[in-house]
Amino acid sequence: HTLHCAIGPNDELAVPRAVLDDPAVPQAMLDGLFNIANFSDAFYTLEAYRRLPEGWAPAPTEVFTDLNMWRKFLRQDLRIGTIYLPSALFFSYPPNFSDEQSRAQIERWLEKISRVDGAARLREAVMRIHAAARRESLVGVDVDRTLSDALRQCARLRAQIGLLAAEHAAMQERAARIDQARQTQLDELSAENAELRERATRAEEASEVHLHSIRYRVGDALIRGLRPSKETLAIPARLLALLVEGVRKKKTR
Repeated sequence: HTLHCAIGPNDELAVPRAVLDDPAVPQAMLDGLFNIANFSDAFYTLEAYRRLPEGWAPAPTEVFTDLNMWRKFLRQDLRIGTIYLPSALFFSYPPNFSDEQSRAQIERWLEKISRVDGAARLREAVMRIHAAARRESLVGVDVDRTLSDALRQCARLRAQIGLLAAEHAAMQERAARIDQARQTQLDELSAENAELRERATRAEEASEVHLHSIRYRVGDALIRGLRPSKETLAIPARLLALLVEGVRKKKTR
């Protein structure tokens, strides 16, 4: 495409701030309602046109007619570029501009470009304005690109946050189940411990009763063993009788 050159009501020149040589511009034309050339600023070969899946067709109501056509080319693997010269002049008139004013302006510009150096001076002015606009557009494109990158990064971060939130919720649910299982296990262990304590208490009480019973039986047996029988009590009398009898026998000798 060539440089779009618009002329305002006061003969001021306006040149686009973007060109197809900038890789960000074709993508911007594909993504949104952004156009840098109309049908008088662009051209293509018949071979390129025949490679399109669809040629000329009415544009959707929400898309510019020329932009709709340029998108068909931009979606193909074609070589695109910019010729940094104007190929047409576009006059932009306000609603209150009369036909006489329009005719007078067109005649003035026709006289300018008809001079010997008129076309060269026009090209020089267009290039100068475009250079200044290009410097501004580079900053603008960089800002837009940075903003687009930031928005895409935010979208990716939001998606990651969503995944992390879902994972966190799942982990909390698993932790709650684990805590519930642990609490159930603790309750069961506490119940078992209480039962064991109760059994130990009963065993201790039974042991104490049994011990008292053994002590009673052992004491009874000792008492019975130490209690003298009638024969035991008769032994001293028998010994005394034997002693007396021995003394008697000794005297008789």
